[in-house]
Amino acid sequence: MGDRPGGGAAARERVPEAGETDLGPGNPDRSGVPKNHEGTAHEACSQPGAPGDSRDEEGEMAEPRQFPRPVADAWDWQLVAACRGVDTKVFFAPDAERGLRRLARERVAKAVCRSCPVVDACAAYAVKTREPFGVWGGLTPEERRRLWSEQARTA
Repeated sequence: MGDRPGGGAAARERVPEAGETDLGPGNPDRSGVPKNHEGTAHEACSQPGAPGDSRDEEGEMAEPRQFPRPVADAWDWQLVAACRGVDTKVFFAPDAERGLRRLARERVAKAVCRSCPVVDACAAYAVKTREPFGVWGGLTPEERRRLWSEQARTA
């Protein structure tokens, strides 16, 4: 009969057919165009170039090479980093860590970085994004600050 065990109104909800999607009450015609609270299409969503739309101003589909590069491509280097699985405490200083204890921790972190196949990408990322904390690519925060200062002087 289509009822789910337990009965009641919730149990008798219509289940979408194969290939059909349930887009909810905000889209009763199932067109895929989002509707506002009055049931009419959002003007911005039905325009070429709206978020999620790959058409250009003339309504033509964009060439795949025009699409932005997937974000994962910018982070893939981290998948093979030597620090994966190493306790983050090795790379990031606890509050108020100073002196010999800090130097010893940084020495251990830099040893991990020296064995890393993506140390250059990691260091470049930390310098480019101005990462203020932790050892990245074998560089401490103080070493990165010196690099940023040098870059500012030469710019």
